[in-house]
Amino acid sequence: MKTETKLQPCPHIFPAIERILDGDHKRGIFMWYVRKHIEKCNHCKDTLTALQCYQDAVRQAFDEASAGDIGVTQDELGAILREIE
Repeated sequence: MKTETKLQPCPHIFPAIERILDGDHKRGIFMWYVRKHIEKCNHCKDTLTALQCYQDAVRQAFDEASAGDIGVTQDELGAILREIE
């Protein structure tokens, strides 16, 4: 499931996007600026959305594998996750 679209967030915003993905919901002027920037910048908005989808897919695959709901081994799951990247 590889795509040809490359994510190209603004370099000065990407570290803050990573913080948002890690669950950092701090308030303050910088994070306010980051959120406003993401609202207006399609590159950063697309990056955040794509990484959130990827994060959700990995979390769901892990949960299903841990619960034994899917018929794949850990090695097969690792191969699937590498294919997604």
